[in-house]
Amino acid sequence: MSSRFRCGLCGRSYPLGRRIRCGCGGLLEVEHEFPEDLDASIFDGRLGARNPPYNSGVWRFKELIHPTIDERYILSRGEGNTGLYGHRRLSAYVGLEGIWVKHEGENPTGSFKDRGMTVGISEARRLGVDAVICASTG
Repeated sequence: MSSRFRCGLCGRSYPLGRRIRCGCGGLLEVEHEFPEDLDASIFDGRLGARNPPYNSGVWRFKELIHPTIDERYILSRGEGNTGLYGHRRLSAYVGLEGIWVKHEGENPTGSFKDRGMTVGISEARRLGVDAVICASTG
C-alpha cells in the first residue's frame, strides 16, 4: 500500500513527510492506494475493542485513515466513539422517518475536531516533532 501527498491545485505528488504546501502554493491532500483485497470485516471485528488504538472510533479504521503508521506512534483518547441517536422531532420536521444524529460533544474535548487531531498528533509523533500548536475557536 502506498500513500503520498497530492496537490489539489496542480496535481504534483510528494512523499509523506514534513511538507505543508506544494511548490505552486497549493494545499496538499493525503492520497492512499488501497489494496483490492482489503477485508472490511476487520473494522466490524474491532467494534467495541477495549485496548488502544482500536478502542478509538477513528483508529478502528486505521487501514483507511493512515495505513502506513506504526501503532507505537498512535496517540488516542477514544475519539469518534460518539453516540448515534434517533431524532423523532427532526424526522417529523423534515418529513422523513428514521433520522439519526451523531453527538460529537461526546468526544474527549467535546468537539468533532478530536477526530482529526488524533491523526495529526500521531503523525507529528511519527515525524519526531517536539511541539504542536493548534488554533481553536474553543
